[in-house]
Amino acid sequence: MASNPIERETFPLEPGDTFVLFSDGVSEAMNAVEDFYGEERLLTVLSACAGASAADIVTRVLGDVRAFAAGAKQSDDITVLAARYAPANWKFATTARNRGCSVCSRAPIESSRRERTDTAGRSPLR
Repeated sequence: MASNPIERETFPLEPGDTFVLFSDGVSEAMNAVEDFYGEERLLTVLSACAGASAADIVTRVLGDVRAFAAGAKQSDDITVLAARYAPANWKFATTARNRGCSVCSRAPIESSRRERTDTAGRSPLR
């Protein structure tokens, strides 16, 4: 059985940097004529997301993959994770984090923690 060695890479993050992880199902998503979505297309979408929140980046990438596939059968998982590095003592330079979810109209996380609690008064977002 062939082995797929895991490579380790370290890179410095500056406050406000966003990194995106994705499964091979993103780059290998196919359309009806079996063209691959590809990493170049993914990088184009990510370049257009400069300054967007992590949630918006995920939404845009997944939307672009779906539009590319245009209803073709999905052959693998499609997973995207975006995270913005923000040390505890750092404040965001933009208000993107405070807008909430543009897809489902949820309130921002900060207000959700204050307003939404279970019957014991605990936040569901711990």
